Amino acid sequence: MKPDARRNEVLGRLRGGLQDVPITRTNFSWGIPFPGDEEHVIYVWIDALLNYATALELADDASELHRHWPAAYHVIGKEILWFHAVIWPAVLMALELPQPACVYAHSFWISEGQKMSKSLGNFIDLPTIERYVDVYGLDAWRWYMVNNGPLGATDADFQATGFHETYTTDLVNTVGNCASRTTAMLGKYFDGIVPADTGFDFPGWDLAGAAGIAVAKWRTAMADFALDDACEAGIGLLRTVDAFINATEPFKVAKDEARRDELASILARCVEAVRVASVLLWPVIPGRMETLWPALGCDLDPSRGDLEAVAAWGETLKGATTRKIALFPRVDPATTPAADVAS
Repeated sequence: MKPDARRNEVLGRLRGGLQDVPITRTNFSWGIPFPGDEEHVIYVWIDALLNYATALELADDASELHRHWPAAYHVIGKEILWFHAVIWPAVLMALELPQPACVYAHSFWISEGQKMSKSLGNFIDLPTIERYVDVYGLDAWRWYMVNNGPLGATDADFQATGFHETYTTDLVNTVGNCASRTTAMLGKYFDGIVPADTGFDFPGWDLAGAAGIAVAKWRTAMADFALDDACEAGIGLLRTVDAFINATEPFKVAKDEARRDELASILARCVEAVRVASVLLWPVIPGRMETLWPALGCDLDPSRGDLEAVAAWGETLKGATTRKIALFPRVDPATTPAADVAS
């Protein structure tokens, strides 16, 4: 049961003792009639929970859908925590079916510091979501949901200005800029061809090691359903690439032909680190990363196998043809949903 606050909530209620839960009701008529006694209808929180089992045809021994159960993470809203953390496991145990490895209860949204309500008209409804997607793109929406959404124990505040700032800081200035400057320098100094890493030593800098650490952090975060930490593993590696570029100054190195090997090592390691980071970021911003890969001269599909293996450091891009790419365009604040709110 995660997060810990939700687990403690359930444990506290359990310590107060449990009561039997009738699986049928007679005080209303809507619902599924109980076989053999149609005056009773099945209690909705028995009926609804069993949909997880029936949808995957768990009663059919020959069904191939069984491979989807049990879930590694059963993700629900916190308001239905009790039913999924206590009643549902009890039903599964009675049926001798495996339980989910973890029930994860996310929190709620508020909007611009206030609870969403009809009177305030501040719902983040489908037309509002479509407006954000039209302006920023679907990957930007995914990024904000994962990094600023209500996945933790406390409710999250959806803010239009915060969305724009997150998009600009994370996606434009970090993900997009790092990919753009790396591919631009490859185009300018090596005609777009990824050079071999000459093994030049840069004291204090180990991009291969940083990539390995990022992959390990990503794996731990994903196993813990800490999706924001998984994002940080990927984008953090790109920040390291940016810092490496600033420290090694390839634009100055390129002016000295005698330092050609040094330049090759700088850019070979940068583009490989960008590739590794893109694999780690792909689960959250798949559209833009799948656009990036052809620009890096690689053909990747992490869904075909072990993502960690795809993200392993190497010289897989040596000799590949790259092109400069702009992944996330800057958005004029005057055209954004934040401007709509202000007006």
